[in-house]
Amino acid sequence: MFKWIKNLFSGAARAVRSFIEAAIPVFLKFLYAEIKDFAVDAVAELDGLDILNEEKRKVAFDRIREEADKRKLEIADSAINLLIELAVQYLKQAKK
Repeated sequence: MFKWIKNLFSGAARAVRSFIEAAIPVFLKFLYAEIKDFAVDAVAELDGLDILNEEKRKVAFDRIREEADKRKLEIADSAINLLIELAVQYLKQAKK
């Protein structure tokens, strides 16, 4: 009997985990769709400047945070860092 209960809960946990794994990319897509173009533009503007990459990242971070605040978007610092990294990779691919 305990094995049956264990299997039931294990199956439910797998179903919930699968749902969450599928939902996260969709959620992020809708949440950040508004600001991703701004992030790419901010990173692109800083690309040619003769400053250290860490300073570019800080300036891009501050610009994106300010824009998100203007748009009343609640975005974690880690998500902004991810947006910056994705923008950098996108621009590198566009140059090829």
